[in-house]
Amino acid sequence: MKKQDIMKKWYGPFIAIVTPFDEHGRIVAEDFRTLVNSFIEDGATGIIVGGHNGESWALKTKDLEQLVALAVDEAKNRVPILCGLEGRSAEDVVEEAKAMAGVGAEGIMVEPPYIVTTATDAEILDRFERIANNSPIPVMMYNNPRRTQIHLNPSMVTRLAKHENIVALKDASRDLADLTLKIAMAGKDISIFVGPSTLILACVSFGAKGFISSGPMELMRKDGRRLYDLAASKKIEEGLPLQFTATKLYGILFGTGTWPAALKAAMNALGRPAGVPRLPVHRLTPEATAQLTKRLKEVGVLS
Repeated sequence: MKKQDIMKKWYGPFIAIVTPFDEHGRIVAEDFRTLVNSFIEDGATGIIVGGHNGESWALKTKDLEQLVALAVDEAKNRVPILCGLEGRSAEDVVEEAKAMAGVGAEGIMVEPPYIVTTATDAEILDRFERIANNSPIPVMMYNNPRRTQIHLNPSMVTRLAKHENIVALKDASRDLADLTLKIAMAGKDISIFVGPSTLILACVSFGAKGFISSGPMELMRKDGRRLYDLAASKKIEEGLPLQFTATKLYGILFGTGTWPAALKAAMNALGRPAGVPRLPVHRLTPEATAQLTKRLKEVGVLS
């Protein structure tokens, strides 16, 4: 499939889906299937397995293969299924990409290397180009300097966006000015997705093609899709109340426990089977869970 055709499919609200684990750290397959189907019914346009919401650091390649296969089977071609990969070297990422393609993934999401935090621009560009040159499926770049200590700046993104196998960018820099420049400079060559839900209305109305959800679709459900639709239609005033809700939720979730414990607890409170975190992350304490539930009621997503 040509790059422009893939870009047309990679738009709107994507879900970086959580991985439901039981008390022993085992994947609960039926709960995962339930989440995939319910997200699609709520209006999600893509599913990303093995992102940070999915506890990528705690997943082995065999786990990712299982989860991708489950998501592909449950989605039944309704939305694209991508997989986040954490390989340190370009060669490791390519080998994992081949495995994920083998079970039906349509793309991979890749960050700069965690360990080499002093990498030069040339080294980072080389890594992404090596991955894109050899991956059998398209690449979504993931800019997350808060975690990697490396920032994919607008010039780097613009260069990489010219690659035929680099189709998208998820930007979690939380920097509106920086993201606006990327939309202006590279928005015609890749689908740009905003990460932080605080910026959905602004960035989508500026030309971002979608957002990667960490709260809006999981907790706001169809209102998360509605927020995207209003932003894409530039109905700013109508979208503001939903954006305010998404912004409040973002602060609540990221201010409670170790990620994604709060997201999982909030989803469970809403009857969405998110399970518990896998070690090293601990579930929320009963006191933190009670406070979280109270704040979700105050925001209006939990009755």
